[in-house]
Amino acid sequence: MDARPRPLLVLPSLFILLMVAPAQASAASLGQWTSTTEYPIHVAGDSCATYSDYVYCVGGFDSSGRDYNDVYYAQLSPSGIGGWSSATQYPDEVDSTTCFTEAANIYCIGGESDNAKGVLSNVYTASISPSGLGEWSSAAAFPHAIAAASCVVYDDYVYCVGGFNGLGEGSTSTYYASVSSGLGAWTSTTPYPFSVYTVPCVEQSGYIYCIGGQQENLAGGTGANTNFPTTQVYYAPLSPSGIGSWSTTSAYPQALSSPSCVANSGDAYCLGGYSITEISNSSVYSSAISSSGVGPWTPMSPYPVPFDLSSCVSDFSNVYCIGGRSLETTGLSILSSVYIAALSPSGGLTNTTSSSSTSNSSSSASSSSTTSSSVPEFPAEVALPLVLAACLMVVAVLRPARLPRSSDGS
Repeated sequence: MDARPRPLLVLPSLFILLMVAPAQASAASLGQWTSTTEYPIHVAGDSCATYSDYVYCVGGFDSSGRDYNDVYYAQLSPSGIGGWSSATQYPDEVDSTTCFTEAANIYCIGGESDNAKGVLSNVYTASISPSGLGEWSSAAAFPHAIAAASCVVYDDYVYCVGGFNGLGEGSTSTYYASVSSGLGAWTSTTPYPFSVYTVPCVEQSGYIYCIGGQQENLAGGTGANTNFPTTQVYYAPLSPSGIGSWSTTSAYPQALSSPSCVANSGDAYCLGGYSITEISNSSVYSSAISSSGVGPWTPMSPYPVPFDLSSCVSDFSNVYCIGGRSLETTGLSILSSVYIAALSPSGGLTNTTSSSSTSNSSSSASSSSTTSSSVPEFPAEVALPLVLAACLMVVAVLRPARLPRSSDGS
């Protein structure tokens, strides 16, 4: 009897295994930065939000510290930003307000004014059209005066995190409100793990991710606070009941306050920021984000100039950064420059749905409803051992078996 095995049954199995183990998803990447139409004024601390291929920017301050109530808008395209047009002026001269769009309306929350009003609790709204903005009107006031908060919108609700008060102190407070038919009443929800402001938050698939920011230490009591940029990153689920429990996740590579972040198809991109010395930074990092948190951060093409207190927005194809502050050892500049770079996501997020726009001086996402999906990645660390094991099986079965010796030893 032939004792040799039949290898033809094993080779198809190996072929099937190799077909089942797909190639590892490529990492997110960012194209080269290209300058586009400059902003009409040199400004930092502006707040921009997108809606239907247009970007709308509100307020900001100049090199003398003067605040503006100017509002400008322009059309977005893969080739850059079109010409800027003025829109209805904002009711207050303000910087560090937090603007977002929902259902053809723009809402702006709080902010800081250089006049006697100081830090504001006002919320204003205006209707959006390709020809600009309608008249501004008051909406439900924020529960307290706040500036440099970070807000995201998901499933007809807006969620706001942190910010600083009239004493310049950060906050752990978080609030949310319905925007299904105008702005509803504000309700407090799960506090942030520490007092913070100028923290950029982004939303993807019903989760909020907050990256770095200026951490406040109130151990010395009110008025004796210290603050410093942090690397800490937290995320939490969102629901009509508010923000769920916060969980820590992969730290940001540098301790930076006021980086500007956008989310796109399962990846977060963060740009610029300032260090504990207040020197601006040009670094750019990306990371995959999911219901499990934030993955390892990967360096991207640096921004053309060190910058912070800018407003970056995304239309899910490109990222656009507008104005900002650039502080270097050689001096301070307030920017009017605008740059664009193409986004190439890793595609690591499954069944992603985003329904609205979010923005502040640190972060923004497109308002258009988008849905994307990808096949879950088969882990390379699992696939490789299986393939190697299958190869060893083939080698073993192809090797002729040793036949039993005959009784005479021949």
